[in-house]
Amino acid sequence: LRASNEKLRDALAETERYAAALRRSEARYRHATDALRGYVYEIDPSTGRVTSTRGVEAVLGIDLASTPLSVDWWAAQVHADDRERVAATWRRARDEKLHSSSCRYRLRAADGSYRWVWDHALFIRDASGAVECIVGNVLDVTDEEAARLAAAESEQRFRQIADLMPDVVFVADAAGRAEYVNPRW
Repeated sequence: LRASNEKLRDALAETERYAAALRRSEARYRHATDALRGYVYEIDPSTGRVTSTRGVEAVLGIDLASTPLSVDWWAAQVHADDRERVAATWRRARDEKLHSSSCRYRLRAADGSYRWVWDHALFIRDASGAVECIVGNVLDVTDEEAARLAAAESEQRFRQIADLMPDVVFVADAAGRAEYVNPRW
């Protein structure tokens, strides 16, 4: 009986060590996902159910406890102008048995505004190539997209002004190669 008790105590101690290691691993995962400007998700293709880290609350302003995440819910949040392109990207990844897929698009937040996101998904497949699950991360790139659009608008304004100037206007790179010359040249 004593030997059995010692074996049981050892097994219990080992189980507790494994449980403690698992708790530490889960805490590291939570900290890592909290550090993102986004969230990590998993999709079960057989049910359409989506699970997500709590970063989705910060990005979209939703309450995870009261929002039943699903593929249909997510598709409804994609901006209408982006919807077909995003769907085509995912279909291509599925049909061509790609390992991963990336796409930049807009998602509707709880307040009705749209956030630009970069979505990178991994397609986990079984031995036959069928998708078992999709695991991905979404990063909020709204600020970067706003900066990119502002730079493009500034460039457009510069070109409009330069094209109308009566004098020659040109821009050269560090090596002296012309990058832009207005029509007066």
